[in-house]
Amino acid sequence: MSVVDDVRILINDTGVFWPDQAVYDAINEAQIELLAETKWAVSTSTIVLPANTDIFTLPPAIMIPQHVESAGQRWHPTTQARLEGWSQCWRNEPNAQPQAFVLWDASHMRVFPKPDHPYIFQFAGIPWPTEVSAANPDVDASRLYLCPLTSRAAALLVEFTRPDLADAFNAQARDDIERYKRILARSQPHNIRRLRPGTVFTKINAGTIRPMTQTQATTPAALTWNDLTKSWDSYTEPWDSLQ
Repeated sequence: MSVVDDVRILINDTGVFWPDQAVYDAINEAQIELLAETKWAVSTSTIVLPANTDIFTLPPAIMIPQHVESAGQRWHPTTQARLEGWSQCWRNEPNAQPQAFVLWDASHMRVFPKPDHPYIFQFAGIPWPTEVSAANPDVDASRLYLCPLTSRAAALLVEFTRPDLADAFNAQARDDIERYKRILARSQPHNIRRLRPGTVFTKINAGTIRPMTQTQATTPAALTWNDLTKSWDSYTEPWDSLQ
């Protein structure tokens, strides 16, 4: 079954007939909310910023920009208030390489300072979801993504006719979203949230983290009695240094 069929199964008990286009619109709105919250999908797009141009249109594939890269440098979007707090005369700065990217509106950004010559920037951010329509009635994603999507779309449809049922669908969608976010956090290979604060002891005894080789994984080195007793022979009690 498609995601449209899953939504219709949830709203069949409401006693209200929903046209296909209304179901498509609810699913598309729920997709935008779900992608903006989970941030599990990232898309990149390259643009060429002409000289003496400060306001430009965002790449059409990017829904929410997360960072901009160029020549090994990375910038994150900022706001007009933060730029004003940094420099109140930023409009009078001469043209140079842009160092600040201000979110101007939903589809435009403003750079500071104005570029002195054309620059190539690579934008990375959350992409627009694939639109659900009569020609494309399904979403190619895992069930972990489809479960909250289906519940949220059903809640949007019955929000005004059955608010009690909409609350139940929203609660189910919230539980599914939190479960999906936890699974995404565990599945990231380089997750900084897994690291714990270290101490002086861990910093001294820490080594380089690297993957094990095939030889290390299959044939571990055998320990001898001297290896086991070496650490005990070098151990001293804390009060020995006070004598």
